[in-house]
Amino acid sequence: MDAIGGGRHIESRRSRGRTAGDAIPAQVSEKIRRCCEVARAHGFERVWVDSCCIDQASSSELSEAVNSMYLWYHHAKVCYAYLADVADDDDPRARGSQFRKSRWWTRGWTLQELIAPRVLVFLSYGWRVLGTKAMFAAVIEEVTGIDRAILTHEAPLESVSVAMRISWAARRQTSREEDQAYSLMGILNVHMPTIYGEGRFAFVRLQEEVLKLTSDQSLFAWGPTLSDNVQLEDDPSVPIQGHEEHEDHITDLAYVWEKSEAVWESPYMRNLFALSPRDFSSSGRVSALSRDVFLERLQITCPLPEYTVTSYGIRTTVPLITARSSHSGEIVHLAILACQDEAGRLLALILRNQEQTLSEYFVGAFLSPTMTIEENEAAIEIGRDLFLGELYFRTTHLSASFIAAHRNSIRTQEVYIPHRPSRARAQVFQGYIDTYLALTRCEGPFELHLAGWCKPLLEKAGFVISPLIHDELDIIGDPRKHGFVIWKGDRVFKIEVDACGCEAGHRHRWMRVVITTPRSAAQDSLSFDQPHPSPSRTFIMRHVRDHPDHVYSWTFSAGLASRQIYAIFADGERLTMQLTLTLATSGPVPHFERAYTLGVEMVLPAHGRKEQLPATSLSQHDRWVPPITVVDLHREVRCQDSYPITS
Repeated sequence: MDAIGGGRHIESRRSRGRTAGDAIPAQVSEKIRRCCEVARAHGFERVWVDSCCIDQASSSELSEAVNSMYLWYHHAKVCYAYLADVADDDDPRARGSQFRKSRWWTRGWTLQELIAPRVLVFLSYGWRVLGTKAMFAAVIEEVTGIDRAILTHEAPLESVSVAMRISWAARRQTSREEDQAYSLMGILNVHMPTIYGEGRFAFVRLQEEVLKLTSDQSLFAWGPTLSDNVQLEDDPSVPIQGHEEHEDHITDLAYVWEKSEAVWESPYMRNLFALSPRDFSSSGRVSALSRDVFLERLQITCPLPEYTVTSYGIRTTVPLITARSSHSGEIVHLAILACQDEAGRLLALILRNQEQTLSEYFVGAFLSPTMTIEENEAAIEIGRDLFLGELYFRTTHLSASFIAAHRNSIRTQEVYIPHRPSRARAQVFQGYIDTYLALTRCEGPFELHLAGWCKPLLEKAGFVISPLIHDELDIIGDPRKHGFVIWKGDRVFKIEVDACGCEAGHRHRWMRVVITTPRSAAQDSLSFDQPHPSPSRTFIMRHVRDHPDHVYSWTFSAGLASRQIYAIFADGERLTMQLTLTLATSGPVPHFERAYTLGVEMVLPAHGRKEQLPATSLSQHDRWVPPITVVDLHREVRCQDSYPITS
């Protein structure tokens, strides 16, 4: 049993002829004893407690219980939720109450414990009745975002979209990774065997089962989406009948990247299915559309969508609008989904072709918005030539005006989209988000340690290493620099770790690692595994988020960040330095107590072989997807005037 937030569930019936000699077994824990006492006082003779009534040593019994639990709660006469962090005299309706802040709301399994039963009684730390779910429905709606009609069973659970139901679990935690999926089985009306050890693939498997049972395409509407603030101008590449004289009729096509606590990363986001409920954190207002309403809004005919799992991904047929980047000419496709946002705008997946194929697609694309960013009530004008950083979008909103302007460009097409990542990619994201944020943001004073294996290896290679000492005093609220100096003869490297002092870095507390040599830039130079804009390492006041100084631009895998730096010395010698950065402590740690471990490896060339620098790759700017123009594949005629779609 969990001391805080552990649910106490009653599946019981009224006692009949209980004798005075009936007693609660003496060997049970205090919490189970108190639970039984409350149930008995309320007239029940049987109690079912999740923490002790399941034989977890039996995989078959555990799987049966997990698959049946939602129905057990639903059919129970009453369920009790014990809130061990809420005082007896707490007022749940008060702002800032302990009830509102209870950890019970953050647990994955308590979501179905909240929704399934018709009667849910909340108990305080002293086992006193605080009230029922129906009494506090308005408060619970504020805390969880779940509509009170769902809480009180006035509206059926199936009336809510799949995306919205999953979003309720986006910020909940489970002790086992697989339970993020298993705790949603009843809420999504899915039954499947439990396989502890499958990790993130449990959630992928859950989505596969959902797709077999529902036509709700909001299942695909997760991840970052284009929303209000970035101007999107309509530009059909050919005249649209009925709109030739109304070029200014579109006024609401304005989009921006929706920020979320989740960390959006393209390697798995290009797939159809998510890896965690947290990916649905911005999908809480997505609603599904019936097929009749959807086709009426598009004014097209479309075959019934069927989903077939193949080795190339899921095969299905979707309505598409093809668009072309007005800067690079790259083609993207908007796959219109039968779901809408809270403003009634249709949602579409942004698809891009896989290489050398016409029917296989990845989801999402890197877009480079030209926009005015409004943050902290201050507008920052962004120029056309300033690189903003890569923004990866999976979906976009399509207003009624947009659909009307491009209705003649809509076609139905069979597509193949990969639906699950490789096992290697999925394992990268286990516990990824919290670690990622801790490694990329310097939110307060910290400690920096050298990995224990570094010093003997560096000394063996002839290098000397010592801590970097700064004489200046700490600035209040500013983390102090930490680092090391490594040298071998006249080969000297200085590694400094702190919060970046650039304009945006100071605001967002971006962690940076700067490597310099005491020699002049004319004698020595440094380059990175991604091209560096200035080999002299001059200070740049306006960095982008993935500037090479920032840890954000490093490679993340298995809970650590890594980067290679290539040093070229005046005499022609080349050295490769491999850096790794990871948290020195495990588990949740307050940002003011963080400690990091830095690993330094000198990759020396083999005897008789010169170290080769990697070939220059495309710059980040070249990988951007610039503003797009809708392409009409049915006509060859192009308008002389162009109004680019700017994202």
